[in-house]
This record gives sequence, C-alpha cells and structure tokens, in this order.
Amino acid sequence: MVTEAPKALECAATPLEIRGLLARLEEALPAGICDPRIELALAEALNNVAEHAYGNGRGMIALEVSSCSEALRIALRDQGRPMPEFAVPADEMPDPDALPEGGWGWGLIHACCDGIDYQRIAGENRLTLTFRRMES
Repeated sequence: MVTEAPKALECAATPLEIRGLLARLEEALPAGICDPRIELALAEALNNVAEHAYGNGRGMIALEVSSCSEALRIALRDQGRPMPEFAVPADEMPDPDALPEGGWGWGLIHACCDGIDYQRIAGENRLTLTFRRMES
C-alpha cells in the first residue's frame, strides 16, 4: 500500500472562497486522479458547512487530502454548529417529479462516496469522505 503525504487546504466559509478551494483541489489530488464524484461530493459538503454549520460565512474550513493505493480520503474540519443529532443525514433523495430546489445534497454525497464518517470532537466537526480508487 503506497501512501502519499497528506495535503492541506483551507478557506473561509463563503461561496467565493469555496469556489476557489475547489479550483485548487486538482493541485492537492494525487497525479492521475480525475473523478467528478470527488468534486461534486466535496462541493456539496463544503456548501453545507457554509450554509448550515456557520450560517453567516464567518468561519474557516480546513481540508486534508490523503491518499493510498486503494483510496482517497478528504477530511473536512470546521468549528460551526454540529450536524443534527450528531450524525450524517440519511442518503434520501427528494422526489424528482416534485422538482424540489433543495434537499439533494446529502443524497448526492452518499451516492458519490464509498465511505462517510462524521465526528464532533472538542467543538469541531470532522467529516471524512472516502473514495475508492477507480481502475484506469
């Protein structure tokens, strides 16, 4: 199992800063990793932090990308409000026939990730998204 050194990024919890972090994500990913699931899940998770954990954009989000030959892990940390019931929301998708504007985020995150772990430790949210490496 080959392991690469983790790479750290951070941004303020605002839409513009999150967009910039997502643009820099490619630099933090190991060479040869190009998987749209990663960007989609991460965009949803980061925007959830900004909108729900902080609600006012006045906080920071730290991100650490670690990789081994089997998987890529992206850990997000913030000091915003905890997730409801201190747990990852269910992977339910809204009814597409109802054309809902919201409610898709956690369903998309679950669909994109191979593993999701959430912990609240010492006033900090820690969300880890795991993606198995795709065969080339």
